[in-house]
Amino acid sequence: MVRLISYNIEYELGMTGHVYEYLKLWRYFLPPHFTDSRIADFLKVEQPDIVALMEVDLGSIRTRYTDKAEYYKSYLNFTDCASATKYPTWSWAKILSRTPIFRKQGNAILYKKRFQDVKYHWLHEGAKRLLIESDIKVNGNIVRLFLAHLALGKKTRKKQIDEIARIIKGEDTPTILMGDFNTVKGEKELTDFLRKTKLHKTYMIHKHSNCNTYPSFCPRKHFDYIFVSKQIKVKDFKTLECRFSDHLPIMMDFSVK
Repeated sequence: MVRLISYNIEYELGMTGHVYEYLKLWRYFLPPHFTDSRIADFLKVEQPDIVALMEVDLGSIRTRYTDKAEYYKSYLNFTDCASATKYPTWSWAKILSRTPIFRKQGNAILYKKRFQDVKYHWLHEGAKRLLIESDIKVNGNIVRLFLAHLALGKKTRKKQIDEIARIIKGEDTPTILMGDFNTVKGEKELTDFLRKTKLHKTYMIHKHSNCNTYPSFCPRKHFDYIFVSKQIKVKDFKTLECRFSDHLPIMMDFSVK
């Protein structure tokens, strides 16, 4: 069995989604002390094999130039890490890739063992364009892991979802797609995507009733997902009670059929 946790850690700002918390602008430049170790301790207790992190600082002045993807990898005693900043170095979004603090805002997949392969796909729309693809081996089978963090704008998000569908569909390799989809209009935004890719909803497979992940202090929105292909057997799926971010983490235990 393999355990996967997907978690938007909000750059360790330690806010739970109350509107007034976002007015604490100092946190964007100087996060509260020990948020990182609290997140790391929480992850360690859950004993994951794979950790997917969104909104992780890869070494800006905010973290005193500490790459937090590498920090969590070391803390968990993992072997491999696939990480990159979310913003491309071309088009209008290159402004963000050159701006202090923003240029180190990224996503990461951490793995207890060694990746078989890693690819970084750049979507054609939006500011956040990174799609990480990492291949792992489970009981002799290659499994493709994808991590995405989609746009806040509905039209841009739709174009990103369509592009991810083109990247994923048409292969027989066991596939897992996870991330923060920012589906403000609800799960209906993903209906066509799931039809095209033939991916399945993990929370429906395991009959998990409470899937809302945002805001963490009182979850009302379902933003965070894990989707799987037919070869992935879901053993367990949970939304975890952990309020170190404005998102709740989600966890899946799985094997390969």
